[in-house]
Amino acid sequence: VANEQVVQPKVQQPAVNEAPLGETLKAMFDKPLLPDLPAFTLPLDVDVQEVLGEQLRITGDTDIAVERLLLKAKTENNQLQLLALDVDSPQGQLNAQGQATLSGNWPVNFTLYSQLNVDPIKGEKIKMTLGGGLRDTLTLGLNLSGPVRAQLDADTQLAEAGLPLNMTLHSPQLRWPLDGQAQYQADNFNFSFKGKATDYVMSLKACLLYTSDAADEGLGV
Repeated sequence: VANEQVVQPKVQQPAVNEAPLGETLKAMFDKPLLPDLPAFTLPLDVDVQEVLGEQLRITGDTDIAVERLLLKAKTENNQLQLLALDVDSPQGQLNAQGQATLSGNWPVNFTLYSQLNVDPIKGEKIKMTLGGGLRDTLTLGLNLSGPVRAQLDADTQLAEAGLPLNMTLHSPQLRWPLDGQAQYQADNFNFSFKGKATDYVMSLKACLLYTSDAADEGLGV
């Protein structure tokens, strides 16, 4: 004789006192992410005229070989300067320089260039710029050229409540996988975000293409 037993599915109910997501985000960004930053003077001036390393190897889950590393930097009072950071490796090259001031609006100005030498994005060139001030408007620019072409521009105010943020991302074509026949592809990709973390407008325009072994489908958004 078998007894029939009905098992009700377990449905997780939200906690009675759990605040809605909108209120949680509003409370999270009610205060600036970046607190007041007083003027800061470094206790010691440092002048790194040159640090040069060749045929280096960084061991870990994945070993990384560095053929050449060059570092030049200096600090004076409240000024930080990265005069040169050059890294050459079989995976690619990286060059960076910039400066920051630890007073006032804490202005920063950094530039990074990189070229990758790994498949499937071999030959990809990256340029990133960071400018403005940590306590003013901070701007970020990122340009990709090569197998992947895209331009990202963003600005934010970390010292303002609500985290004002403007961002645009443009690309003539995004695809996956990056090599071979694309299974997912977005042509004329344009994305924008404008407003604050709790009050914003987003826009996405693209022509989407899905390719399978059986059929090809296109969709405009």
